[in-house]
Amino acid sequence: MKLSIGLLLIQIATVAGFGQGFSPVELRIASTTGTVLLSGMQGQAVVPAGPGMTLFPGSSLDTRGGGRAVVSLSDGSMVTIEPNSVVTFKDFRQASSLRELFEITLGQVRVKINHFAGRPNPYRMNSPTASIAVRGTEFKVSVEASGKTSVVVIEGTVEVTSLEDPAKRIVLETGQGLLVTPGFGMQLFAPTARDLENGARAADKPGGPGLPGGPGGEHDQPSPRAQAGTYELYLAGLESLNSLPLLLRYSAIPEAYLDSAENPAYATQFTEPQARIYLLPSLRGTPDLLDSPVAESPRGDLASAFAVSTQVAGYVPFGGGHFVVGGSATASYYSVPGGGTGKDRVDPGDLVPQMGIGSDITTGKSISRFIGGSVLLASRSGANSFGIEAEALKGTGSLTSNVVDEDFSHSTLETSLTRSDISQIRLTFGYQRQLGNRHTLGAFARYAFVNAKSMDGFNLANEVPQPLSRTVSPGHSSEAGVRLRGEISPRWFYGLQGAWTGLSLRDALTTGGFPASAQRDRSRRIASGLGAAYVLNPRTILAADIGVGFSNITAFRYQDGSGLLLQNGAANGRFQSVHIAVQRALGKRIFTLASFVNVWSANSLSYSVFPDNNGNSQPLSDAVFSVSPTSYLPPHHLSDFGAGYRLTRNILAQYTFSTNYSYSSSSHTLMLRYTIHGSKE
Repeated sequence: MKLSIGLLLIQIATVAGFGQGFSPVELRIASTTGTVLLSGMQGQAVVPAGPGMTLFPGSSLDTRGGGRAVVSLSDGSMVTIEPNSVVTFKDFRQASSLRELFEITLGQVRVKINHFAGRPNPYRMNSPTASIAVRGTEFKVSVEASGKTSVVVIEGTVEVTSLEDPAKRIVLETGQGLLVTPGFGMQLFAPTARDLENGARAADKPGGPGLPGGPGGEHDQPSPRAQAGTYELYLAGLESLNSLPLLLRYSAIPEAYLDSAENPAYATQFTEPQARIYLLPSLRGTPDLLDSPVAESPRGDLASAFAVSTQVAGYVPFGGGHFVVGGSATASYYSVPGGGTGKDRVDPGDLVPQMGIGSDITTGKSISRFIGGSVLLASRSGANSFGIEAEALKGTGSLTSNVVDEDFSHSTLETSLTRSDISQIRLTFGYQRQLGNRHTLGAFARYAFVNAKSMDGFNLANEVPQPLSRTVSPGHSSEAGVRLRGEISPRWFYGLQGAWTGLSLRDALTTGGFPASAQRDRSRRIASGLGAAYVLNPRTILAADIGVGFSNITAFRYQDGSGLLLQNGAANGRFQSVHIAVQRALGKRIFTLASFVNVWSANSLSYSVFPDNNGNSQPLSDAVFSVSPTSYLPPHHLSDFGAGYRLTRNILAQYTFSTNYSYSSSSHTLMLRYTIHGSKE
């Protein structure tokens, strides 16, 4: 009895010691493969690392020679250091609530923290941009040379704090990923099956990753929303949250074709038959010029290696000029090749989805095609004009990829094909009133029926078929806007506009490895802008605009049949923008232009993820619900620089260089425009 009581007291004392963080911890190299260098040891230079070596605070392991190392802790925890990494171990022996385990300055590590007395040990790890506090048991940390840090939680929870702004901290749960980018805050992403593999690699086990009951099956296959380029591009353009400031530029400058495409009542300003043909090829990025009706296909900030859009639009007055009939036809093509390292695919706004940190995208390509058409009828009665327009849009696309995921001794080849199908029917009603000779008031209301589909054609891991995903998103969108524009003097012009937009989608989701579910997306947005233009001289025009906007997004996902709530979320956002521009004629045919936009934005995001009736949970990943979790985003800068040449009165060629100052790739756009006039030239 005395012996049993003594052992019990020893166990209690040991547990109490761990709870207070006083127990000594030793680190030892368990195994190495390839070239691993050890430095920072007391009185020793750089030496080859080998199994059995004891590590002390300040010692570093360098695997940039292609090696791999496993470090074991005396409490049963383990750190795996992947090739091309540099890790420095800190004062892990100190008696504090969170012991500094290591700092990773480059590469990738996988950490598995052992539980003691039902609780994980109190450790903290650092990167150049983030501090990671252990609350769970297993996670990955990846760091690029720029300091960009990715954290993926395989099991349990971890707390990540931004070192740039310690007030920003996010708790990640199982199956979630977070990207911390210097100067751009924190961005959630949905990890892939490879990132979430638990324990031994899925390629080593029957069935492969993602199969029901297989390794990692609990969290494999993120939402299919992240799988199709066309689907993602369309919804991002439909929502247009990020491109709003671009739509509030040049409020004070009238343009008959652009105004008529937004509000069909403006078409009554055409007093002669007229048509225009546009051709806009673009390299390295979706051009800002596509924010005009030149491309009635989706808009957005998504990157595109090559894009080309063409449109034919025409208007014909009749009935003594009291009526105008018009229409347009549009075709757009977007191509995004994949290649290089998967780490390049985690930047916010990229069209190619997250392919897994450290994976090599050997081949891949996303192709999107959109065609659209519209018919319009407008009439004028005195100072009032009315218009109605019907539009149709059809989009198809495919995303193919061959991804090789490698470490020193294993290789997994994943091959997938996803197809998208988009359709939209939209009606617009417009009104315009002439207020004297100098001012015009216009208003419009728009309603659209939308349907977007994303379907896996196949998904193979080492030639083993994986579960397929499918998303069908029917819904509707609505919009109402008003614009007041006029002339203050022969040199001063003004424009004032406001708009309300709503989007509602009901998604039917079949995700590989998870029960079928349904999700409701709701989005509301209010935006307004004020602009002015000044004619400095007959050759120079100056323009300035300011804009503000607010948005609200909600998402709820339920399991089919049981009605069990799987996830919910809400996001509120706001932005302010300032735009200045100048256009100057250098001669009768040559002109130059330059513009600058500065955007300030902030978001507040909250959501929860719940298990299904099998106990599985799935992270939130949604094309509409793609809002950064950070409360404040750094100012975003965009500029256009270009030059134009009028070959004839009817033919115009214009080159534009668009940049957001290294936040993403710049774009080069060439616009060719041919105008056909009627009999009254």
